[in-house]
Amino acid sequence: MSEIMRAYKSMWQNYADFNGRTSVKTYWMAILGNFLVSIALSIVCGIIFTIFAFAADSGAGIGFIVICVILALYMLAILVPSLSIAARRLHDAGFPAILLLVTFVPTVGQVALIVLLCLPSNTDGKYGTPEEEEIEIFPIKPQE
Repeated sequence: MSEIMRAYKSMWQNYADFNGRTSVKTYWMAILGNFLVSIALSIVCGIIFTIFAFAADSGAGIGFIVICVILALYMLAILVPSLSIAARRLHDAGFPAILLLVTFVPTVGQVALIVLLCLPSNTDGKYGTPEEEEIEIFPIKPQE
């Protein structure tokens, strides 16, 4: 769990750094951390909604507005860090960050970007040296 939070914290610390590289492992750990924080935030928002919904004088409308504002602020805050870590991940795979625009192609673009983000590191040095911690995509070794 600490590795996930370390990667998530690193994503926030390098929020505007679109240069360099991010390994496969670090990228997906940061995404997992973002997912866990989003789940926790959703639970908190659900509790807030429940409190406002059962309050006799305020109604559920205020609770819904509070939830929408909290979630919208988080989504806006995570936008730039998500783009920067994805750009660094594409650099690590040997592709330019402009390929993030492929997501504007409906359905196929999102699938293509996920495939590109899962590719192993390219060691050509075009975007700097790869990170030390690498993860093996297929750890099963062929029999000799």
